[in-house]
Amino acid sequence: MSKPNGQAFHPVNAANGKPVRAVDRFNGEGLRARHPEKHALILNALREGLSIEKIARICRCSANTVRGIERTHKADLPDWRRVMSAHLDNITRMSAERLEEALAKDEIKPRDLPLALCQLTDKKLLMDGEATARLEVRQGEPTIDSVNRKLKELMDSLPELDAEVIESKPDESQAPGGQGRP
Repeated sequence: MSKPNGQAFHPVNAANGKPVRAVDRFNGEGLRARHPEKHALILNALREGLSIEKIARICRCSANTVRGIERTHKADLPDWRRVMSAHLDNITRMSAERLEEALAKDEIKPRDLPLALCQLTDKKLLMDGEATARLEVRQGEPTIDSVNRKLKELMDSLPELDAEVIESKPDESQAPGGQGRP
């Protein structure tokens, strides 16, 4: 067998001689064979909803291995929506606590309070199953005051008209009933 001379090594499946794809390489089966207890720990951590990076750090393995185990055991794991909901629940709780502390220490600028209050109220209503409103924040949009100022400027810049008022008279060429003369 010759040396690789700088070329990338691509593992080959011994059974069929075809190259092994990265997706197939990182399926956790090697870890299960060598360290079944670590494989079980990773599977339990995935069931608990821990993040892939956190599991990899705790178990001292690659994130690809954790993802591979997740792919292989997808049917045994909770739905991703439930996992994401748990993550967002934790993030929301931590953010609300930090916001509460910052508010108590007077670290939040008064101009930011209405927006924060609006967003938090909307999310609270949504979590409670209540009707919510959609809030969009756009930079540079005109305010009602700036629109009124611009309209006044435009009206003031119009030239004064020199016109005479003429009253309109009914057209005598029209016969009764809307029929005109031929």
